[in-house]
Amino acid sequence: MSDYKGDRDFPVFIPAPLIAAAVDEVESNIKAPRAMVMMGALATASLTCQALIDVVKPNGQKSPVSLMLLTISDSGDRKSTSEAVFMRVIREYEQQKYDEYLEAIGIWNLKVAMWEVQKKEVLNMLRKNRRLSLCCVEIEAELFEHESKKPEKPRRFRMMYEDSTSQALFLGMHQNGASAGLISDEASGMLNGRAFSDFSKLNTLWSGGQIAIDRTSSESYQLTDARLTVSMMIQEQAFLSYMSRKGERARGVGLWARFLVCQPKSIRGTRLMTNFTTSWQRTNDFNKRVIELLRRNSAFQEGQEGRKAIKFSPAAAVRWMEVFNEIELAMLKGGRYERMPDFASKLADNMARIAAIIHYFEGVEGEISLEVFEFAVELGYWFSDQFKGVFVPPSQLEIDSVELYEWLLARRAKDGRDTKKNEVLQSGPFRMRKKEVLEPILNMLSGENKILLNERRLGKIIIRICR
Repeated sequence: MSDYKGDRDFPVFIPAPLIAAAVDEVESNIKAPRAMVMMGALATASLTCQALIDVVKPNGQKSPVSLMLLTISDSGDRKSTSEAVFMRVIREYEQQKYDEYLEAIGIWNLKVAMWEVQKKEVLNMLRKNRRLSLCCVEIEAELFEHESKKPEKPRRFRMMYEDSTSQALFLGMHQNGASAGLISDEASGMLNGRAFSDFSKLNTLWSGGQIAIDRTSSESYQLTDARLTVSMMIQEQAFLSYMSRKGERARGVGLWARFLVCQPKSIRGTRLMTNFTTSWQRTNDFNKRVIELLRRNSAFQEGQEGRKAIKFSPAAAVRWMEVFNEIELAMLKGGRYERMPDFASKLADNMARIAAIIHYFEGVEGEISLEVFEFAVELGYWFSDQFKGVFVPPSQLEIDSVELYEWLLARRAKDGRDTKKNEVLQSGPFRMRKKEVLEPILNMLSGENKILLNERRLGKIIIRICR
């Protein structure tokens, strides 16, 4: 894992009143990094929306909105609290539904027992008529009709899986609803267990494809039109340990490229209390919307509600295409995403998913607005910096650009003036006293809007710091 921490600050303004108010309140109350709190809100919104909507990208492709989220943070940074404060109502709803399921199973068992008695009676009549060489047509028809009336086993409403093998996860999605979340605030066990070993199947679920589960000891089955949200929170050392053993393989098959990664800077030591009164009203408003969506998920599972296609407004569609092209060009040699094309190729898709989730969770009618999509773009670019910091070691050019920028800052702090290019070549960092080495470094800093290169008379170039 590199020391690269990204250039962008986490977006402060969220153009979604319900989500923004809850994130603000939770951040203030539990004093956790804002990015970590937002990850908890995004995971909850993804899990509750994924069965109910798809997003139609401006190129006409329809995509699931399920997100895969990874938060890397050490003990004491309040990972568990950031996740639990938003997920609590889902767990409570599942428990309520489980109690109803147990009651329904009891009734179902009685119905099956009565059905079996009636079936036995019809079979006895059939055997008797055959012994007596009597006509069996009516009894056979009665048997077929009786078989068609076998009581259907109730389905348990379950969305959240934590300490689960992949076999248990997929079977649960087959039996209890094809919309699920693989959720853990201490994901070391998940990463090292079997739940996270079927990389190709997890990739397929992210894309909304069909997976086949072949079993030797019981009936095989297929998962069709399934949706899976993944939210993992893990300590840095545990993640490094995993990466040293299995991480490269997971990235090689494209799994990590689908993840939105967050490694926020710890704020331990600054979380001072200022009052004894805290309000949870905004979080309760958020949770009311979660409950409303959970009820719709129940209706969807029972076939009473269909999935809605969320489209882009004309202005947002134009912007999506511009961003798509920006990302594509940045994968060229020397571009921002040259060394992470796997992640970049999924970035515009993830931005569309984030925008659709926010749009629908907020209860907004119509199409995704430009404002909401711009936030998804800003957030997506922030995630790209985070991904780079976690998965892409810095190149020599990046190391040099950081060193030169710090040198320029120190020089300006000392004498308060801009720096001439020739001064860098004469007295700058030793490696950069050659024109062929300095030129690409200056181009990188200029491309990142950290410096301006102003050409003066007689060909002299002045380096001016932008920020």
